[in-house]
Amino acid sequence: MPSEVAEKGMKRKRQEASKKTSDTKCVKDEGKKQARQNQASPALSDGRLELLDKPDADAGLNATAPVDHLRAWFENVMARFNEVDMYLEVQNSKCDEEERHKRYLDYYRLATALAKWLDIEALKLRSKVSHEIQRRGLDDDYTEEWDLEILSIDETDKAIGKLARVWGTLALGVVHIYPEAYVPLWAKLVEKEENWDIVVNWINRAVYERCARQAMEGKCTPHVLQCDILKALTMESPVEPVSKENLSMIQGELNWQGLITPASPRSTP
Repeated sequence: MPSEVAEKGMKRKRQEASKKTSDTKCVKDEGKKQARQNQASPALSDGRLELLDKPDADAGLNATAPVDHLRAWFENVMARFNEVDMYLEVQNSKCDEEERHKRYLDYYRLATALAKWLDIEALKLRSKVSHEIQRRGLDDDYTEEWDLEILSIDETDKAIGKLARVWGTLALGVVHIYPEAYVPLWAKLVEKEENWDIVVNWINRAVYERCARQAMEGKCTPHVLQCDILKALTMESPVEPVSKENLSMIQGELNWQGLITPASPRSTP
């Protein structure tokens, strides 16, 4: 049988081993904790950090509102397409003539396939909503105003004339600044609201909120897009104008119609 001295020695060794294991576990746990705390995050500019710290500061944003991920996806796609000229993308690429023609065809088919798919999904959505309304015994004229009409030349001229009569000659400049595809949206908006100042605040709020979100993702387009006008069409009550601080955060300024546009180099801090 082991002597008493030997037993005490073995007991001491077991205690030391147990303490060593415990200390090692504590070190590992502390290391994991520090790693989580010190984990590198994407670099943010001062403006983006301010947006992160104060998501609803002076912006009229609802920090508790659920994020509309599908609208965010549409906004990102529309912002990207606003910056892309597919023809120039191919022309500026370093590839031979045969490869260029392959890309022309590929981009054309991709764009038309995406357009058809989105059209099918849009019609499917409207059909389901219409069916639900009928099922509930309500009037089925709810979706009649959903379509954005393709205006003829005469209809376009009439729409532009109405913009001038209702919003004034200053606001009429939007027809010359923004693409012709925007005209049906302006026509919808002038039917909704005749006060240009209210319209400006709606659109600028939509642009700012989109850019504030996109800036956190590393990309911001401080320019009026179709998705911004469509967002304005959903607004009901007047909103506060965007502030100079808001504009500085997204590197934007106001054009002579009062709408957000990218800041000129001389005005960028």
